[in-house]
Amino acid sequence: MNYNEILDALREFTSCDRVDFLPLAPDPLPLSPYAPIAKYVLDLKNGAKPESAAEDLFTALCKDVLGFQPTRQVGVAEGFVDFMLPERMGEPMQLELKPLFLRDGPDALWRS
Repeated sequence: MNYNEILDALREFTSCDRVDFLPLAPDPLPLSPYAPIAKYVLDLKNGAKPESAAEDLFTALCKDVLGFQPTRQVGVAEGFVDFMLPERMGEPMQLELKPLFLRDGPDALWRS
């Protein structure tokens, strides 16, 4: 996928307030054409920590859309930040990430 298709898939996904899981089916369709979004949803469905799932998705987006690999869980004077993003004209930027969705029981995700 090119970066425009990835951003379209992300825009469509983040426009949802709730994601319902379909009952078990022989060949369910993926939730998104962008595999890291589908993995993010599957991770949350399987009980992964929401912050960890969001970090994995963000890392994939940085690589596939922006063309760099962010540094994760970096120690700074105040403790740790989730990411350190490179900055061409100055100091790296610290980023603390929050989850997009939380699990709403075994059948759905809701927008946090």
